[in-house]
Amino acid sequence: MAKKFITSRIRITKSGKMLRRKKGQSHARALKSRELIRRRGSVAEVADPDRKTILKQFQIKK
Repeated sequence: MAKKFITSRIRITKSGKMLRRKKGQSHARALKSRELIRRRGSVAEVADPDRKTILKQFQIKK
């Protein structure tokens, strides 16, 4: 069974990419510029050094 905190924050696509939300989206949006809010509105791919750790948390063997 996968760790709950990982499954709620990271999504694995069918092609194997790991997607996560960018930080700094949840509060104090009125103080941030529109450009910053737009940039952080999308999802980002998980960096390669973190992939091994996350796969271990998902308990997927690859």
